[in-house]
Amino acid sequence: MSQEQQQENKQKIRIGLIFGGRSGEHEVSLASANAVMANLDKDKYEVIPIGITKTGAWLLGTEPTQLLAAPDAQPDSTQSNQQATTAVTLTGDPNVRRLIPLQNGAQLHDNGALDVIFPVMHGTYGEDGALQGLLEMANVPYVGCGEHFTSPSVVFPNIRDIFLVIVAFLQSIAKFIAWRPDVVFAKGGFVSVPAGIAARLFNERSGKSRPVAGGGMKATPACRYFP
Repeated sequence: MSQEQQQENKQKIRIGLIFGGRSGEHEVSLASANAVMANLDKDKYEVIPIGITKTGAWLLGTEPTQLLAAPDAQPDSTQSNQQATTAVTLTGDPNVRRLIPLQNGAQLHDNGALDVIFPVMHGTYGEDGALQGLLEMANVPYVGCGEHFTSPSVVFPNIRDIFLVIVAFLQSIAKFIAWRPDVVFAKGGFVSVPAGIAARLFNERSGKSRPVAGGGMKATPACRYFP
């Protein structure tokens, strides 16, 4: 890379684009990463691809198309600069805040420093708050919702717990009906009261007539809801 290119890249925002992963939506993530890379403004951003294999290895420099062809790819520094890949990791230490090479003697551009992380992950470890939690711990800026709002335990409460609450509520009603059916079904009881109110409102809203004292019928105004 020439000095002019290095100077130009220093003025750009370095975006670490993380994609792939161990989830069943690995290929979906690769397709999304391709779309993001194709639409990012190359004059403003320097995109640093970070592909995660299906076994969980982080490969710096691998393209989504490369990872699609070899989901379990291994780091290879013998290739040209555009195709070379380096195994890296990211610790939760906020004092580091950079990618760390796992290979002995490996050197990373700008010492592995990034301005921001752009997670393009789908499924487990990407949409469940796991990756966001790591980035929060490492104090690394990233794009998207925080770990708290990404976690399904917050966004989507446990369906099983909701189901158990509903079942318990229905069981309580059934037990009360079995214990005091006279209260529930008697005139003025829990069942008859709502039904009576509904019938009364329907009759009065529709303007239907009702019997009055002394015989005869009296029309109920349609606009009158309560006696």
